Amino acid sequence: MKTQFKSGSNFVTIASGLISLGAILSMMKSPEQKPLCLNIFFSSISIAATSTLLNNHYKGIVEDQINETVKITSETVTKLELQNKKTNEKILSVIQESDKRYIALKNVESDNVKNNQIINDYLLVIETLRKELSSEKHLRQIAYEREDNRYLTQVSELKNVFYNSLTEQVAEVINRLNKAVIVNLEKVKMPLANKPLNEFKTRIQETYDKCLVFLDEIKELSSDDILLVLDINNDIYKELTILEIKWRGLLNIDTKLALLVLDEKLKQYESEYIPIDKAKTAIGRQSDSQRQELEKLAMSINGHGTDINELKSQVQDLLAEIESKNLVINKMKRPYTWSLATRPDLAKGNLIIGYFERLGIILDRAETDYDYWQSTLYFHIDRNQRIIVPSELEPEIERLKVVLDISELKFSWDTDKGLMKAYLKLGQKPAKPLIDDDIDKIWKNNKKFQSIVKNWERVRVTGGSQAGKSPTAENLAVCILLGRFEQIKSAELYNPQDNSQKNYWTVPTVGFNHADSIEGIQKLCDIVNQKTNDRSQFKITIFDEIDSTLNSADKGEQGLIGKNILTIIKQASHQNLGAIFIGQSANVKNYPGTDRSDWESAINVHIGANAHHAITNSNESNDEKTRLKLQADKLIEYCQEKNNELGLLKTDAKAFRFALVMGDSKPYFIQLPDFGQFTYGMVENAVKCPACNSTNVVSNGKGRKKCKDCKKDFPG
Repeated sequence: MKTQFKSGSNFVTIASGLISLGAILSMMKSPEQKPLCLNIFFSSISIAATSTLLNNHYKGIVEDQINETVKITSETVTKLELQNKKTNEKILSVIQESDKRYIALKNVESDNVKNNQIINDYLLVIETLRKELSSEKHLRQIAYEREDNRYLTQVSELKNVFYNSLTEQVAEVINRLNKAVIVNLEKVKMPLANKPLNEFKTRIQETYDKCLVFLDEIKELSSDDILLVLDINNDIYKELTILEIKWRGLLNIDTKLALLVLDEKLKQYESEYIPIDKAKTAIGRQSDSQRQELEKLAMSINGHGTDINELKSQVQDLLAEIESKNLVINKMKRPYTWSLATRPDLAKGNLIIGYFERLGIILDRAETDYDYWQSTLYFHIDRNQRIIVPSELEPEIERLKVVLDISELKFSWDTDKGLMKAYLKLGQKPAKPLIDDDIDKIWKNNKKFQSIVKNWERVRVTGGSQAGKSPTAENLAVCILLGRFEQIKSAELYNPQDNSQKNYWTVPTVGFNHADSIEGIQKLCDIVNQKTNDRSQFKITIFDEIDSTLNSADKGEQGLIGKNILTIIKQASHQNLGAIFIGQSANVKNYPGTDRSDWESAINVHIGANAHHAITNSNESNDEKTRLKLQADKLIEYCQEKNNELGLLKTDAKAFRFALVMGDSKPYFIQLPDFGQFTYGMVENAVKCPACNSTNVVSNGKGRKKCKDCKKDFPG
């Protein structure tokens, strides 16, 4: 860039030139002024030259600065132009995007209009569907009510069938036996023979009165308790059977009459012809010469008396043998059932056998094919007087489905095995596999077992054979004792199977047979009634095999034992006493004199498949029963899968098991700990937390302990 300084430079040059010109002119006019004029001339020339030089110098500096400034400015302008270009591009892009969004917004607005129209259309459809659903719901409600009424009608019909059938059967048996007694009373004109007949006539009336009470119970049964009709049926059948057996014991009247006559004559002969005391008295009065002969006579008389007594004893033995044979014959006539039917299918199979026995059809149990969700039961039919075909059994299927509480039942003939078979669908197998997280939502994990049970006092444990009742009861007892932090505590066991190879108890045993158990129940009841226990000391008493103990007693004694058990479960805690009763059946009817409401005073632990029986016999609503049964099904399947996966038998100590707990608030399921996880030695050698006295203590490494209740860490 060129910079011009013409104005100032030209002025100085012109001025210098004018001065120089004036100096020359002055020197020409005045030579005497020549030195001065030369000075002036040269000064002006110097000034002009200096001005020119300075002008050029500053001109260069200024041009350099201006060029630098221009360069910087040019670069800045270039950058600004680039930025401006980018900004313009962005603005253009934004404008384009804005146009697109504007177009999209217009489209959205258009779509909204369409969507609003569609929504309105849907709302109309929904409203229409709502009305239709309301109508359908109403129709379904009507259908449900009809179905419920149908069910109630079926239940009512079933009750009426049982009631009418049993009424006819009771009337038939009672009338037939009354007529038979009257005929024999007229036939036998002998007081000795008439006495048992008159006694039996009284027994007929007593049985009839009992049966009327049972029949009244059928009328009062609700739909929820309809299954109890089978129990009542069995009770009536039992009473009638006992009566028939007693009558059979009085049959063969001619033979028994001859024996009774012989017995009567023997007594008469003994009293009239064997006056032993008179003979002995007479012997005492005779002279010495006659005494020896009379003594021989007395010995002979005594010998005859002994022979007659033996004959009398044989007569009584014959009568007893006739009675026992009649009992055996009657038992042999009844169908064979599955004994110890702890599995659901076996219990239902016994109900089927009992149901058809009432109809005069004998189905003897044979074998089963069972996988929990379904079962095929096989029956022998050989003891019927005719061939039984499936079509004879099929009319009873609907009633049996109600009684058995199952969804599917089919009868058919197995030609390969020559057996009648019944297919039972016991439950719906879950479609998806079970996972641990799902199961933990159903049961309480066994890690919480000790804290859950530590405050229990009176417990009933039930389970089938090999379900683990005894090991579970010991785990319970030890945890209960460990929960009594500051008390002196102890346990005692009544175990009629003490010599069994499956006896793994560590609790001290004080009773070794059923008689000991009965005595122990009476003893504990007396302590409760007399309030003689030291309440500063807690003691828990365990009664194993309680079902067998009750069955070992006669009927009269069973009532007393049941009464004592009722006292224990209702009042033992007042005396700081605990009790655990262990048996197979979940039905409280096995405890004479008690009902479900009585056992609400205790905790009821039903192991494995027994949960189903307990749920069926509970007071829960039908919906709650269904929910609990589905959960029980899932737990059974899960435990089976885990045990199969780990190669464990159900009798293995570490096998997966569960139980249903009832009586501890709402019913719930709990995972059971391993067998032997809690032993009595833990009570005797319990380490206590120094802070809270809890015995719920675990090892914390390096010779230290940790309290699981208060979390305190301490050396131990």
